[in-house]
Amino acid sequence: MFKKFFYLHPFFAALIPAIFLWSNDFLGLLPKGLFSTLAVLITFAGLIFFIFWLFWRDLGKAAITSSLFLLLTLSHEYIYSYTIGKFILSKPVFNVTGFVLSLIIFFAAIYVVKRADKDLFDANKMIFSIACFFLLISFIKIGVYYQSSESQSIRNGTESIIQTLIPSNKLRDVYYIILDEHASPEVLRDVMEYKKIDEFVSSLEKKGFFVAKQSTSNYHDTDFSLPSSLNMRYLTKEEIESAVQLRRLTEDHYLKDFFRDKGYNYFNFGTIWRDQENRYADGNITAGNLSFYQLSLWERTVFYPIGTFIVRNYLGDNALELLNSKFISKLISFDKRVRYTKDTIFKLEELAKVPERKGPNFVFAHFFIPHEPYVFDGECRFVAYKEMVKRSQTENYLQAVACIDKKIEALMNTLLEKSDPDPIIIIQGDHGARFLKPDELDYKNLNAYYFPDGGDSLLYDSITPVNSFRIMFNYYFGQNFELLEDKIEL
Repeated sequence: MFKKFFYLHPFFAALIPAIFLWSNDFLGLLPKGLFSTLAVLITFAGLIFFIFWLFWRDLGKAAITSSLFLLLTLSHEYIYSYTIGKFILSKPVFNVTGFVLSLIIFFAAIYVVKRADKDLFDANKMIFSIACFFLLISFIKIGVYYQSSESQSIRNGTESIIQTLIPSNKLRDVYYIILDEHASPEVLRDVMEYKKIDEFVSSLEKKGFFVAKQSTSNYHDTDFSLPSSLNMRYLTKEEIESAVQLRRLTEDHYLKDFFRDKGYNYFNFGTIWRDQENRYADGNITAGNLSFYQLSLWERTVFYPIGTFIVRNYLGDNALELLNSKFISKLISFDKRVRYTKDTIFKLEELAKVPERKGPNFVFAHFFIPHEPYVFDGECRFVAYKEMVKRSQTENYLQAVACIDKKIEALMNTLLEKSDPDPIIIIQGDHGARFLKPDELDYKNLNAYYFPDGGDSLLYDSITPVNSFRIMFNYYFGQNFELLEDKIEL
């Protein structure tokens, strides 16, 4: 009976990519949907194991072929990212050569196993040991992290909150809206020759917004800019070099502590990125049922490029119409471009409803637009993949800018009309258009503020995100935050 235990390695083969992903990209967090994902993988492994047992009627052969099948399908990207496949597989579009190579490996193994006359117990025992080793390495990494000082609270360097008493009916809703990679009006107008940006800026200014004319981001990458602005300070060298600390700072940030202390609800409108879910939020507003962890795991399987190939070549033109079908909607939502489309539309609709929620509310909303993947044209119509690739990156980017600016303008009309008292709104690009040269343009970002009743008197044209909430907290909440030097951190 104990001997049969060594035939269980297919279940380990199914779990390895999920545990490996947790121990690397999600270390420091308990990924949402982890346990349900593990349950699905175990069930899938059991089904595959049973199918191969029916085929072979031999436990040893079934175990070996099952593990190989699960490895090639569930760890597809890992295999081809770290082997010669990285020169073959073109992610995320399905590459026939990479898929055929997997089939050759699998059927070659089937042939070898079929011709094996001797007992395969030793081979299974070796595979079992290897699978245990890989799982053990990941679990040790996770365990060491939670036993280390790095797992403790890492937010530091931000002043403590000064207690102020403000009547609850005077507290304003606060919106912090990130438009990923939205360049400054200056860059859009003078470098990219996009003249319509002046209409957008004029529209905001007529509503009472202050649009900083010389603004830059503090960092050129979302990984650094959001942790910095959410904690109102520059990052330390140790934090910049630690992916774990950056993830923690993005979730366990100072802003939510401040607003919670003042009696605010905290709503997180994260994008399909690491800020999609925040365990500290009172509500995570997202269009999809799958977590970022589950989507990341899905994208590492062989099913992702196959599904993406089908959607982009046969369903892409009608993606938005197909979203009206519940079944097809779930099917095609596994494609990244369709997911970003749904995410953007859904969050814009839900943001317009925030004034109807009982407040006061602090809202963090991150839109992955005008950043690629470029899914909208200037009229916010879905752009099929085969049409998108015909355009230059600049053209696709400007189409996305035109779309999101139009949507933001309409959203501001709604928020200002429905809110009482007037809200506080900050709209920022977390960095500039990074595909532009020279590199200095990477940092020039959109930076607009609606600070009613005199709050805009403290703003200035060269303000950077690290000082946005310092000024706001000082004026509206009676704090004494010192303004930091506005600079670019290279």
